[in-house]
Amino acid sequence: MQQHQKPLFISHGSPMMAVENSNTSCFLQRLGQKIPIPTVVIVFSAHLDVIDDIVITAGARPETIRDFYGFPDELYQIRYPAPVAPVLAKKLPTHVAGIKVYLSPTQDWDHDVWIPLKLMYPQTNIPIVQLSINTLVSAA
Repeated sequence: MQQHQKPLFISHGSPMMAVENSNTSCFLQRLGQKIPIPTVVIVFSAHLDVIDDIVITAGARPETIRDFYGFPDELYQIRYPAPVAPVLAKKLPTHVAGIKVYLSPTQDWDHDVWIPLKLMYPQTNIPIVQLSINTLVSAA
């Protein structure tokens, strides 16, 4: 019997969380050890806000985007080379609520993907599907 995970909302917090111990970074590390290890992680990226299309990261090995500035050098050295879940990405519909879905071979992991996942699952062995959001579209 297939076990289904419940969704979690996890904020990525400050980028510094990836290099400093804080209550939040320690919480995410413990959370990754307490909950069952997922077979795939789906992330709706607040930093991948696009108009018209839904973009899904679908390249073979996305790079780690450091879409922030003015932080210590060690933060810019972090890589999170997690794989994409291509089978799941391709199973997603071509249109959602009238919006075209685009599989991007060049979209990389935003920091809202890799910061919490680095803390929860540092082994980088869980496939990820990253989807964009469109803040101009109603949730209703």
